[in-house]
Amino acid sequence: EHFDHVAIRETVQALADEQPDGAEQILRGLNAAQGLHGNFYESYMTRSHAEFNLAEVAPLLDTLWERIPAEYTGGVSFAEWVDRASAPA
Repeated sequence: EHFDHVAIRETVQALADEQPDGAEQILRGLNAAQGLHGNFYESYMTRSHAEFNLAEVAPLLDTLWERIPAEYTGGVSFAEWVDRASAPA
């Protein structure tokens, strides 16, 4: 269970430790996600800063998505899910 920022950071660190080749991207993704989370409440990022952070968080989201059972993801990649979710109805 991950009810606070410390638990989330510890879990993502463990994930990074499991994947030494991708650890830097995973941890950069976490930092970007935390920045975006703060920006949600404070609106301090410029558009380009937010876009940069969204790009930084993508590898972390891909890594996390791969760990979700296919019954919940529909068996599609995270990028495919985003495309479907953002397509006009």
